[in-house]
Amino acid sequence: MLLSGDTFTISWSEVADASRYRMQHRTGGASGEWTSLDAMTSTSQTFSPEGGISSGATYEFRVRARDEGETYFAGWGVPSEVVSHTTGACNRPPAFNTSTFAFTVAEDAVTSTVVGTASASDSDGDTVAYSIASGNGDGVFSIYSDTGEAIVAGALDYESV
Repeated sequence: MLLSGDTFTISWSEVADASRYRMQHRTGGASGEWTSLDAMTSTSQTFSPEGGISSGATYEFRVRARDEGETYFAGWGVPSEVVSHTTGACNRPPAFNTSTFAFTVAEDAVTSTVVGTASASDSDGDTVAYSIASGNGDGVFSIYSDTGEAIVAGALDYESV
């Protein structure tokens, strides 16, 4: 089993006389319900949980094999050994609702004039802190780290800034 980003890749050994394999997964331990992925002929399959990998969750996987002589529903063999993986703490970056924030401000705007607000959410529930990373060498703008509200912090002069 290999975990890369939000995708598991499960590989298994070929079973003699097997023509198809079905991988099943569950979370929630022994009380969790097994969910089957599409049957396939190869000996590996990838799986990406809907909504991404959850921090601290245990994912369990098992594989069943069948040969062509059996009916589709009754012919799946005994499940393989169950393999599990418990994820560590996941720390995903905040997600912005747009890739660019563009604001317009009058050249004669006074200090503390609100220019605009950047907003982001964090799927891990962490607090988002905002800062101006570049393009503010003269310090004429400021941003409140807790709200994302950008303000005029110094005199604006279109010809020089």
